[in-house]
Amino acid sequence: MHHPHAYHPVVLDAGMADDIAGQFGLGADARLSGGPVAGGKQGRIWRLDTETGRWAVKEPFWRTAEADVGAAADFQRAARDAGVPTPRVVRAQGGALLADVGGTQVRVYEWVDLLPPDITLDPVAVGRAVAAVHLVRMEPTAPVDP
Repeated sequence: MHHPHAYHPVVLDAGMADDIAGQFGLGADARLSGGPVAGGKQGRIWRLDTETGRWAVKEPFWRTAEADVGAAADFQRAARDAGVPTPRVVRAQGGALLADVGGTQVRVYEWVDLLPPDITLDPVAVGRAVAAVHLVRMEPTAPVDP
């Protein structure tokens, strides 16, 4: 499937670590993982280590408008504020979610180490987490994609 806004993101490199850290206010001594640590349908994820901690840098497979990611970020913040365990969204110094770095776009999140899938998880705990997401009340500020 060809996305209408498809572009070919550049490969992030070590030289971009300081730029990313600077744009998102993440401190000095920035080091970017040698390659993507994960990937999915929407993009690749890199790990950025700085003096302030570890961060997930998401590089989308297509150019994205700020307005297209704002509602999702607002919902994620509302869910986190309601106690749903989800990574914190990090905004760039000017408040934007997206930053241009070396010809590609990036977003930054708090780093969370994921455990492998576990079918022995407590179903009550899973149910509480799912219910907490569904109980988040937030009025959308833009049309909701069906």
